[in-house]
Amino acid sequence: MIRPASRSEVKPLIGLYSESGNGKTYGALLLAKGYVGDMSKVLMIETESGRGEVFAEDEDVGGYQVSPIRDDFSPEAYGAAILEANKDPRGFKALIIDSASHEWEAAGGVLSLAAENEAAGKKGMLVWQGPKMRHLREFMLRVLGTTIPLVILCMRAK
Repeated sequence: MIRPASRSEVKPLIGLYSESGNGKTYGALLLAKGYVGDMSKVLMIETESGRGEVFAEDEDVGGYQVSPIRDDFSPEAYGAAILEANKDPRGFKALIIDSASHEWEAAGGVLSLAAENEAAGKKGMLVWQGPKMRHLREFMLRVLGTTIPLVILCMRAK
């Protein structure tokens, strides 16, 4: 059945991708401010050892909330942070994940999970099967299913 398009539960999902130091974090905060207005309704899942808080007192984008992830960058750690954001009574209107790249390539991330499988003797597709399923279930589906109206992912280019 063909029907006219209608805006229903569509929420913007924005990806910012560039090398380190090119303004992804500040750009994400500016986008969030433009969308939300009230920076107290913006939550940043911050994985950069506090670097995401450098703008905490900035007169243009300061006042946002932070949920830090340290040491464990597993898909489950990201998923838990996203679920916590969804349940927070403050009702966040924008979620920034800075950096989403860590879920793939940092300690406990998808690449290290695959390396563990390989070290345990798994071969071929079995090396990647579990890590990719965890990535999809715990990270991607949580990002796509969040109740927060705007999601911005910051990702590092090499």
